[in-house]
Amino acid sequence: MKRSARWVGGGLLLGLLALVSAALWNRRTPPMPNPNGYDRLLALAATVPVFELDRVKTNQARLAELVQSQPRLLEDVLAANQLPSLVPVQYSREDLKGRMNAAGDLRRLEKAILARAIFAESEQRPADGVTARLAGIELGQKGSRGGLMVDFMVGSAIQMYGLAGFSNQVRNLDFETCQRALNSLRALREAQEPLSQFEKRERRWMLWSSGWWRDLDTTRELIASWKRPGESVSLFVTPAGRHRDLQKAYRETEAALEARLSAGESEEPSGKR
Repeated sequence: MKRSARWVGGGLLLGLLALVSAALWNRRTPPMPNPNGYDRLLALAATVPVFELDRVKTNQARLAELVQSQPRLLEDVLAANQLPSLVPVQYSREDLKGRMNAAGDLRRLEKAILARAIFAESEQRPADGVTARLAGIELGQKGSRGGLMVDFMVGSAIQMYGLAGFSNQVRNLDFETCQRALNSLRALREAQEPLSQFEKRERRWMLWSSGWWRDLDTTRELIASWKRPGESVSLFVTPAGRHRDLQKAYRETEAALEARLSAGESEEPSGKR
């Protein structure tokens, strides 16, 4: 009798999840933009050779060689960042593996853009350095929009790394460049896709890739992880914690720019030579 009740309860649970799955799947998903900025960024990333930024950035000759080998890369990234961008999520584990590779490509593209910022700053062109650093931060945002938790974690890491490097350059900026940077960072922070949207897509992915319909134990595992989607993405930080850290990084960088503007209103711009 107990076993019969268990299977009846399990059947009801499976049926309920089936209805939820159908409802989530049938909700209209946004069409992919055409052209898609995400696709353009990945195509550009594929052209960047593998290199180690930490080794190149202290060698002016190698840094110059890297930058000059792709003279239009920054301009092409800036153009791609202007396009609507969505990660083309396919609700399967095979697709997730492919996009893990894409995440590595985006990180390599980010480092190539940072190399251009470092090169410009070494040549006393801080305004050009700001343009490159802002492009790298926006790359992190555009490369994760519409994706799953793994996309959020990679995209937020790109943004936070870019913001940290940006903060170290604030003291070298003139009034006009500071104001431009502050306006751009405020706009990027406001344009950040809410974490709740990543959570919704993660739950949908969990429903369609977990194989919950195979047995009751798998169904229970799905229910247990339903409340905290994506927490297995990283061993060190939760998505909610990363989101707080990202917002904090934006606010602190903006505060540094605001302080620089307040201190430099009556000074001669230090970025001009």
